[in-house]
Amino acid sequence: MELHAWFNPFRVIRSTNSTYPKDSLHVSIRHPEWMIPIKNILLLDPGIPAARQYIIDVATDIVKRYEVDGLHYDDYFYPYEGIDNQDAASFAKYGNGLSLNAWREDNINRFVKELGAATLALKPLVKYGISPFGIWRNGVPAGITGLSGADVTYGNAVVWLENQWIDYLAPQLYWRFGGNQDFEKLANWWKTQMNGRHLYPGIAIFRADPSTAGTAALYSPAEIPNQIYFTRQKNIPGVIMFRAANPLTPQ
Repeated sequence: MELHAWFNPFRVIRSTNSTYPKDSLHVSIRHPEWMIPIKNILLLDPGIPAARQYIIDVATDIVKRYEVDGLHYDDYFYPYEGIDNQDAASFAKYGNGLSLNAWREDNINRFVKELGAATLALKPLVKYGISPFGIWRNGVPAGITGLSGADVTYGNAVVWLENQWIDYLAPQLYWRFGGNQDFEKLANWWKTQMNGRHLYPGIAIFRADPSTAGTAALYSPAEIPNQIYFTRQKNIPGVIMFRAANPLTPQ
């Protein structure tokens, strides 16, 4: 069994409506100039190099001080809620002649590359993985429709794989077989992109539990076992189940 330290980059405060006190050392107190508000969420601005380095320093501190087997983070880059001109000041300062979209993607690419390089330099055996949104771009592969992770969060996982900046990818394939977000099509497509890296699809066991499925369609009892069986048939080396609070019980 391995222990991979998991964290969400860039998200500082989940809800600004919360009234709990912030420690004087909290990053939002120490560096309010790094913050960008998106609705009721507070994020570190990915366009500020010092803010990106802050996250790298926190993550590598974990690698230095603890005997973790891997470093893993979720898809909290630019927000799913969308961003307008909240980063206009940092773009004006650091844009370096790029278009706004190209600059935002470059900020995330730099973060992914630099954190991976820092981790490798500290402890070469520590694995480095990311869980991006399960759809790279709307319409890819054919028949898939939905939000484009590479264009909304600017998390372009294909670039990371092409450059082998990561050891494994765990795209969040939180959908069933069939439909416009077909698990089979997406898993097969991601497998073709891996470029020698490992693929561990994220699967939504929370959707098999009526108490946590929420507004999403409840999975049939056979859905999760069939997804696991499918990955084994396709020689996909494993899956990541979200989340531990949802036990897998015999059906």
